[in-house]
Amino acid sequence: MFNVAVEKYPTLSGFLREDLEMPILGQRLDEELVILDGQQYYRGLLVRYAAYPLQVGKMPIEAMAVKAAYYLPQSGGGNEDEDDIFRGFFQRMAPQERSARSEILHVEVEDLPQQDRPLSFTGGVGDFELTSAVDKVELRANEAVTLTVKISGKGNTTSIEDPKREWPPGLDLYESKGQARSGRSGVGEKVFEYLLIPRVPGQVRIPALEYAFFDTKKRAYVTKQTQPVDIKVNPGDPSNAPQPAVVQPGGV
Repeated sequence: MFNVAVEKYPTLSGFLREDLEMPILGQRLDEELVILDGQQYYRGLLVRYAAYPLQVGKMPIEAMAVKAAYYLPQSGGGNEDEDDIFRGFFQRMAPQERSARSEILHVEVEDLPQQDRPLSFTGGVGDFELTSAVDKVELRANEAVTLTVKISGKGNTTSIEDPKREWPPGLDLYESKGQARSGRSGVGEKVFEYLLIPRVPGQVRIPALEYAFFDTKKRAYVTKQTQPVDIKVNPGDPSNAPQPAVVQPGGV
């Protein structure tokens, strides 16, 4: 077979879809020899998705359709006359084309339990680890420190919301952002960055952040926490001190 092309991709309606591998978009497929029902076949991966259902109930996974060109196999018979030999030769040399379609699959999607659902649950379903780090442990007042929190594992990392947190007085959140990265076999990570600004000198503790998810193997909610981080805040540079707002006459 050669010139394998997709005629229809599965749309996966009602699922959050992540494209993990797309060998079909490359120049050639990696094939392996397999035995199915006593027959030899060459098998190659076309696409690999991670599909996360967004609703409860019986969900269909639509068919995928492909077409490919191929040559007829060599004939093993020895009773052909000369015309049949030449006719068969040219038929085998002329490429044929065929389409194929996968079966429609169905999965039964259960709802997440309401009982014992932690307040810090933000939608994560799978198996995850939680880590954190800061880019500095000593700085001046009104300077910024970046807290990086990473959630990694197998599950719906792209739809995870940032962990629940409360910042202590004198520590302001200036900006936060999250970025997801997917890997093979549904393993990925989501990284959150918090730009924090301490306003007063002294020892400031960045509190632990809590993250809860539903573990599909344990079939229960699991809660994990980062470690609190202590930073030393020195007196700030007067030129970097926050300036009071200027109110113009007749305006705000």
